[in-house]
Amino acid sequence: MKSNRYIYVFVALCTAITMAACNSLATGGQPMNYNFSFDMTVDQQNAAVLNYKLSADEKILIAPTSGEIASGRPFNKWSQFGQMEKPTELYVKWRDPSSGVVHEETANLKRCVPNDITGMHIYFLIRENRLLVYLSSSEKRPKEIPAIGPESAQYNVTTQIYPN
Repeated sequence: MKSNRYIYVFVALCTAITMAACNSLATGGQPMNYNFSFDMTVDQQNAAVLNYKLSADEKILIAPTSGEIASGRPFNKWSQFGQMEKPTELYVKWRDPSSGVVHEETANLKRCVPNDITGMHIYFLIRENRLLVYLSSSEKRPKEIPAIGPESAQYNVTTQIYPN
């Protein structure tokens, strides 16, 4: 009987290790340093951000506090650089100040964000009531490649990752 118990414990331990390894591969492994930001005061945007959440699977990486959301004040800009897991989703809720209409959109980033985004910058814009997400590297953009995305990334290689 005792040997069966050890076998069950061993199998359970192996299963847990395998699941952790698979999860690590699926989210790009260890946390890495990258930047996430938005700025509604530039890039000809007409939106008041009411809520946002960058997450890695079920783990929230960046989001305002419930108190900040409850205050009702829009978020004009945010920038955070640090060690975080690979993001898999970005949720943004905003109001069009011209019409007062509230929009919300969730960008699935699982397949469009590379596993290693060390030193990169994830930035979102809202244009024509549409969420646009960009990934910008520190690599200089060759002149023959047209500039896209936020004004702050015009001199870097930038890719639109949502919608894609």
